[in-house]
Amino acid sequence: MKLKLPKKKVITANASILRRILAFLMDLLIINFIILRPFRNVLLKLMPGGSFNEAYSYLLSNQNSNAVLFFITLMISLLTMLYFVILQYKLNQTVGMMLFNLYLEPKEIKFWQALVRNLFIIPIFPFFLLWVLDPVHILFNKEGQRFTEKLSNTKVVQVYEVVR
Repeated sequence: MKLKLPKKKVITANASILRRILAFLMDLLIINFIILRPFRNVLLKLMPGGSFNEAYSYLLSNQNSNAVLFFITLMISLLTMLYFVILQYKLNQTVGMMLFNLYLEPKEIKFWQALVRNLFIIPIFPFFLLWVLDPVHILFNKEGQRFTEKLSNTKVVQVYEVVR
């Protein structure tokens, strides 16, 4: 006797903004532990505690600290960029995306596509403008794509399993 079990059908659709935000926040939490934590002690020694004005005055008067701070910022940005680019290129998703069942389309992206979609991580002009442009673009784009996703011809999709 054969059992007639319902068949599963997999459907992909544009990922919800809420899931995308939650996945990104999970990625930021992971980055905080694996990338930022090792630099924390150096940064605390470099920057005085207290107000913004104290820190700003200290940086203006200590050019050596500025160079070290710039180098550390560059290293953090590079490592963060590598986290997103390598995971998206090799696995088609980051750890945060895995937790929320999100994937990139097309299924196999090229390295340049992974790089372009993560340009917002670079904290220098003009790339930091993407911090505003990307989220605004999601709101006004029918496909729910960030600006850098449009440039890289990629999008984030959610996978649903439907039982028939």
